[in-house]
Amino acid sequence: MKKLLFLFLLLANITFAQSWYTNLDSAKIESKITHKPILLIFTGIGDCSAYQCLDTNILQTKHFNRYMKNKVVLCKIVFPNTKTVPVEIVNYHLYLQQSYNVKGYPTILLITTNT
Repeated sequence: MKKLLFLFLLLANITFAQSWYTNLDSAKIESKITHKPILLIFTGIGDCSAYQCLDTNILQTKHFNRYMKNKVVLCKIVFPNTKTVPVEIVNYHLYLQQSYNVKGYPTILLITTNT
């Protein structure tokens, strides 16, 4: 039973990973291949009540996912409030934050691969 539960959780995680990119470079590759713009969301985690509301009421709905699946490449950049994140990821996120002039969370941008 534990193996079955583990397999289910693993597959659910893979499905989620295919839906939302967490690396903008990977999302840009997908965008170039599919000729779709990128819906880029910058968010904090845990203490970001505005994002939790957005996530629950919009991003997790079937209607949003069904509609956006064929329209855009989804990319979410999460700024965790923990010190356990590798420094490379923190630096990459800070670089993106500065590049796109992100001042608060959540910030939602629609970009093309030329951006």
